[in-house]
Amino acid sequence: MDALRNRLGDLLEPIPDDETLPIDFSRKRLRVERPAVVATAVIAVLVVIATAIGLFVVATPSASMPEVGVPVGAANVVDETGGSSVADAVGAGPHRPGAAGAVAPADGDMAPPATIVVSVVGLVHRPGVVTVAGTARVADAIDLAGGMLPEANPASVVLAAPLQDGQQIVVGADALPATGGVAAIPGAETGGGAASGVAGADVAPGSEVGSSAGGLININTATESELEELTGIGPATAKKIVSHREQNGPFVSVDQLEEVPGIGPAKLETLRSEATV
Repeated sequence: MDALRNRLGDLLEPIPDDETLPIDFSRKRLRVERPAVVATAVIAVLVVIATAIGLFVVATPSASMPEVGVPVGAANVVDETGGSSVADAVGAGPHRPGAAGAVAPADGDMAPPATIVVSVVGLVHRPGVVTVAGTARVADAIDLAGGMLPEANPASVVLAAPLQDGQQIVVGADALPATGGVAAIPGAETGGGAASGVAGADVAPGSEVGSSAGGLININTATESELEELTGIGPATAKKIVSHREQNGPFVSVDQLEEVPGIGPAKLETLRSEATV
């Protein structure tokens, strides 16, 4: 214990002046230049920015492409040329274009359009164009046209027939001709050809349905050239007949032709045996 106290006393004893090492604190040991400070700050900022970008990239979720599964046995498929046809085996299927045995959708399986536009003319309260659902029937279009007039014949059209876009429905006073006791459906093929030229027949756009089954010219559906086949009807009068039915709706009877300028009683008598509605 005394030895330790003596040792501490030696350490705490003041050092004589002649034994101390002189140090000149007036001289500058370290000098920091301003450009160096600026460069260091710029480097530090760049390091911080690079670190932030790296963290953002790492944190951003990445989308990975799913692995394409190969059907069992596809790896063993080899084409006739000796090459591997794994890709063909994977791509082939009933719904792949160009695949063997591909099944194309039938026209009947296509969904009907949401809405269609049809024309309703003749003996209805509001003749004109109506928009109906794609699955609507003739009766639905007639209802939208205000319904039939009292003198209209419900048998002049097939009320339950489906509709097509651009179709025209003509409601008349005469019933459709019957085939075997069943009313002829407009546009349906019968033994003598398409049922065309009858009152109430649905006229597809661009179709020529001027002549009836009996050889008479239907003045409601005939074109100008077909109307010229009537005795005493020239191009000018044929144009007037077409203009009259476009403005006033279809003719209810052949006698109504007398309303067309240029057709008098004498000419009308001749037309009775050649024309029909």
